Amino acid sequence: MPIKKYTLKNSAFKNRTLVKHQQGAARWIVILPLLLCLGLFFILYIGMQTASRDLPSALVGKTLPNFLAQLLPVSSIETEAQSPIQSITGNDITGPALINVWATWCPTCRVEHAYLKQLSDQGVKIYGISYKDDPQAAQNFLQQFGNPFFLNILDSTGEIGMELGVYGAPETFVIDAERKIVGRHIGVVDERVWRDILQPLLNNNDGISVTNEF
Repeated sequence: MPIKKYTLKNSAFKNRTLVKHQQGAARWIVILPLLLCLGLFFILYIGMQTASRDLPSALVGKTLPNFLAQLLPVSSIETEAQSPIQSITGNDITGPALINVWATWCPTCRVEHAYLKQLSDQGVKIYGISYKDDPQAAQNFLQQFGNPFFLNILDSTGEIGMELGVYGAPETFVIDAERKIVGRHIGVVDERVWRDILQPLLNNNDGISVTNEF
């Protein structure tokens, strides 16, 4: 009889062990695909980031591409009067100036907006490119928080951004008096970026620069 009890206990132990193994295997069946997806996403993300760093260097040192686009109807810095939508080409942009690619859906753009307004109040000419954004949302944003842009160009489809090699927002280009792109900065524009990177390029167009803070 003692042998029989031991056999029953041993059998129950084996059953519990088997159940635990099966449960563990089931968990891995669920977790493993998730891990594979995360790994694939990480690889794609790194590849896209690398590509975004490589794209802009092709345009720095070259003339700003020509394009045809519409302007966002907001109050201009010069007249403070709202003007109707009108067309603009890349040839109409004059430097020295900054070209800031922004969007209302971009959190970093909201962070830098107040400083861009401060620069424009000091006389820095800044063109805006409203990138893949809703025109009404962009208009409401500028009316609420102020308009730092000399002119704001609509790029709802992202075609202008594609010509510039833009990967996302915010990105800021520096152009000289001959419309040559002499610098490009990826990331927020703040006092340090203005002082150390953008302002020297506006004041002295002999050098070119590409900076990336992402």
